[in-house]
Amino acid sequence: MMQGNVLIPELDVLNNIRMPSELSGRNIDETELQTFLEILRITHILKSYPSEVSGGEYRRVMLARILPLHTEILIADEPTLNLDAGSAEIVRNVLNEYANNDHILIVSTHDSLLAPQAGKTSYWLLNQSMVFNRFCI
Repeated sequence: MMQGNVLIPELDVLNNIRMPSELSGRNIDETELQTFLEILRITHILKSYPSEVSGGEYRRVMLARILPLHTEILIADEPTLNLDAGSAEIVRNVLNEYANNDHILIVSTHDSLLAPQAGKTSYWLLNQSMVFNRFCI
């Protein structure tokens, strides 16, 4: 999950979400996809184009592109950057659920609310040095 504009402007939101799965040759479980869309609260924008959605919706669409792929590792670069409180909480909850389902989540963040939820084992860096690791309950 990268920062910036990575959605294809000529495709609507639903086709942007489906594109990575189609390119990888992986089938999408439609029921599961619908569940992801509801959790991410983006069902109302599926026919919209990237230029027509808010910043928070855009970030949640980017996350919806990744979830159906069931990758073992997810790397998220500032996933809650510039999001309103509601959108940031949705993203935090989805990433926390992902990390707690036997996936590896690597996050670069300044979000002090996201970091403590980052899974069972967290490694913290300060000035490019590991300062400690802790077991999160």
